[in-house]
Amino acid sequence: LARLSKDLGDLYHARALLETALSSAPDSMEVQTAMALLLKQMGDWQNAIAVAQKLLRVDSDYPPALFCISDCFFALGQFELARECLHRCIVRDRADPSNLNAINAVHAALGLPTFPPGSVYSLPVKPGPLSPQVFNPVVRQERGAQQQQQKQKHRHGG
Repeated sequence: LARLSKDLGDLYHARALLETALSSAPDSMEVQTAMALLLKQMGDWQNAIAVAQKLLRVDSDYPPALFCISDCFFALGQFELARECLHRCIVRDRADPSNLNAINAVHAALGLPTFPPGSVYSLPVKPGPLSPQVFNPVVRQERGAQQQQQKQKHRHGG
């Protein structure tokens, strides 16, 4: 029902249904994933990150959670954290073309070189643990504010 509501554009009804499902099955990765993705679609970045973080505590390389968090960090202007999450996805599944599009968007935002279509990424095969910033909301907010200040400074020639 939640998927049908979402497909029909009734995101708030879908959210209510998923909240009910979560109260019945709080450890369901499927329901948590659906909730994180719905919150992201609704633009509720911080709550989407919080739900996806719960998934990463179960599986630190879970691609749907990493992509969700990466998209949210990107929307919040926290490009380094978005890049870190995407790198983990790429290491897990280098063949997925959406990985290339996502990493190129983040690299472009950071002023880094992008990868040509069909390229194999020059990333480590086994990434280290995720940085604490991915899980610490206070650091995340401070870092986002610093990046916004740097962008404004750069735009105004400072």
